[in-house]
Amino acid sequence: RPRRAVRPAEVAGLPLIGYRSPRPELLPLSQLPHPEQHHVVFRTDDDPTVHALVAAGIGVAVVPRLSVDPADRRVHAVKIDPPLRPRSITLAWLRERATSEALDAFTTAARSAAVSAGTSMG
Repeated sequence: RPRRAVRPAEVAGLPLIGYRSPRPELLPLSQLPHPEQHHVVFRTDDDPTVHALVAAGIGVAVVPRLSVDPADRRVHAVKIDPPLRPRSITLAWLRERATSEALDAFTTAARSAAVSAGTSMG
């Protein structure tokens, strides 16, 4: 039976699958205790690859909720408790530039996702 929650320190001691980034301090793994001691076994920016590696038993991954594929029955999402701090996402564009349908659709979707996740966008 899958666990309902796991402590951050417990996750930090497991083999980890992480994202690649020139700024690793911005990634979810950086919020786990003792990031300098993490055993990262693989890094990728491709969510299906993360799911496949976890499903194969290579390691565990700390991913944003929106990266979890609920249809992938090979893996199980477990809440981290206490939770890691929420990410801050900023949208910016030139004031002088006309908006587009794509930008309007994206900002609407981002606001909707923030509301459904219980966060806010200023």
